[in-house]
Amino acid sequence: MSADWQSIQRELEQGLGTQSSLAVKYGITQQAISKRAIKEGWVVSPQVVVVSPTTDEPTLVDQALADLAIHLTGDPKEAKLQLNQHKLFADSFSQYMKAKVLSEQEQEQELPKGIDWSMFTEDELAIIQPIFAQAEERQRGQQENITAIRRVG
Repeated sequence: MSADWQSIQRELEQGLGTQSSLAVKYGITQQAISKRAIKEGWVVSPQVVVVSPTTDEPTLVDQALADLAIHLTGDPKEAKLQLNQHKLFADSFSQYMKAKVLSEQEQEQELPKGIDWSMFTEDELAIIQPIFAQAEERQRGQQENITAIRRVG
């Protein structure tokens, strides 16, 4: 059975799925998609999602940026935070965003081999995948607790 490479390319380039999710959807490996994309020079544009706040109140980040602007363009004495506090906030926010992105990536775990995952819908995979991940984690924990016993004498 041949994969529908045109559909895979279109969906990947339009940001309608990741290589992993498209591999599951089309019943092929993520590596096959990656190799084909590199070989044919597919252009995958990152999708930027702009989330607008639900209230008219400025967010913490907006307030920090406005306060930093006072330091840079106005009278620093009127700013609420000192420059070193802005640096600490920026570093903390950067680490928070990195952790958030990494946790989202971890949720896209690789599916166990030996099962035809293409027969499941995305909704079904969202239910099944965490169950397998939990079972595999439990199995790894049990294997770590096994102690080798040697005979004496």
